[in-house]
Amino acid sequence: MITEASRKANKLHIMHSAKQIAKEKDSEERERQAKDLEKKAKKMGFGRAEIEKILDDQGAYGEEYKMNKVREEAENMHNYLSLIHI
Repeated sequence: MITEASRKANKLHIMHSAKQIAKEKDSEERERQAKDLEKKAKKMGFGRAEIEKILDDQGAYGEEYKMNKVREEAENMHNYLSLIHI
């Protein structure tokens, strides 16, 4: 029970920190802070996918990250469809 409560508290801390990062205007500084927060969340025991979801949901990554993710997913889908048609 204590472990679950502390995990929830840690998640709220990560979410709050990510919201603060989202307010950063300088994209390089936002990226640096997001990477630092990722490391901190990993030390707290969160998995990579969960960390990325939390930071993305809170806007810590910014628009560049979202555009790159969409581009990456489109490329993966294109590659997958190319394999199917061979």
